[in-house]
Amino acid sequence: MKTTPLIGLSFSAILSASLCAILSTCLLGAAGSSSSAATYQVERAQPDRLRIATDRGRDAPATILALRSRDNGIRSQVEDAECDGKPLAAKDAGEWQVPAGCRQLRWSVPLQPSGTSDPNAQRSQRLESGVLLSEASSLPRLGDATAPEYLQFPAGRVFPYAVAGKLPLPDKGQPFLFALMGQVPMLETAEQGIGLIYFLDQRAAKGKVADMTQHMAGLKWLAARLHKTGPQNFSVLWMGVPQDRLTLSGQTGTGLLLVNYSAGDGKEMWGSKMRLYVPLHEAVHQMAASGNRRSAWYDESLASYLASRATLFVSKDDAGAMAMFDRFKADGKHFESGLIPMDRHVSETGDVSGFAAFYTKGVAFWDAVNTALAAQGDSLENYYAALALTKECDNDKLPDFIQTTLHLPDTVWSTLKKTYLL
Repeated sequence: MKTTPLIGLSFSAILSASLCAILSTCLLGAAGSSSSAATYQVERAQPDRLRIATDRGRDAPATILALRSRDNGIRSQVEDAECDGKPLAAKDAGEWQVPAGCRQLRWSVPLQPSGTSDPNAQRSQRLESGVLLSEASSLPRLGDATAPEYLQFPAGRVFPYAVAGKLPLPDKGQPFLFALMGQVPMLETAEQGIGLIYFLDQRAAKGKVADMTQHMAGLKWLAARLHKTGPQNFSVLWMGVPQDRLTLSGQTGTGLLLVNYSAGDGKEMWGSKMRLYVPLHEAVHQMAASGNRRSAWYDESLASYLASRATLFVSKDDAGAMAMFDRFKADGKHFESGLIPMDRHVSETGDVSGFAAFYTKGVAFWDAVNTALAAQGDSLENYYAALALTKECDNDKLPDFIQTTLHLPDTVWSTLKKTYLL
């Protein structure tokens, strides 16, 4: 890992499930009159290229073909888009105009070699024994298609598991889809209703990813504190990145979590601890999933704090885990603005550089809250579930919700709000 300040790293929560849901809910509205459910057929045209096609009815009206991610800053991988064999006119970046009467749409997706990008780039990639298909960069969808829409894969293994090669696409307000094709190496375990699968971009990665035993212990710790009693399944694709470009990060999509590991042999800052923290952070989002659009600062800071605590638990508070936790808190001092105005700035401008505050200053905030509770014989752990599962979405009401939940002395809470939130 680079030894740059923590605030410069690309952390998992930047592209976590909750953020993706926030960013994608309004991206692809229907255009023109309603048509029918669409099926997008995927084929391996070449070893390093996919071909995707979808058919339309004879009298289909004009519409658009658009990436749901086109306003997210994710670069398109779509090439050679065509309608009935003729080039399709680009309406805008990540968007194409489909004329009335178009019978078949086709495009290609060049696959990047595995290890050439980190998860937040959301690229479709060629793995050692398969393919990662990323909806965000590679799968534009018809603006007039009705739900459900499907991917149709060629014969072979697919994850998430497809029925007869057919996989339903996420609704337009859900996180983007990641899908695996081929015999991707897999490790799996299950305990107490929690299933954990590791997919490896190459077989040699087995000794470089997170320890499954510790990961499972962290998942069980989180599930107990968030009162999650039903079956929980977590699937991770570990993707190597050269150490000189490593920024340990992750990306949650529908069905799959992508996480980096160092493909090199050099020493990484907090290596094994960070490889636990990243997927545990995303697990908090999965366990606390809500149909409501909660503020990013709240979801990300709480997930970061809980993942840090879970990492400390499974690491038995060793020096490396403590150093990582202390660094998170210390780097929060780089941000003078409060978390709530910074959240508004990110939402209004799309400037995601402020997200680093949610994982640093946000962690410092929750740790200060825990210290204040400890001073009166209480602990933040007693409130994890209530805080993580709230449906409160209004930024202006969140401070009152937190105080109503925790019942801190007014003077103490006033200081915490002024120092971290406002």
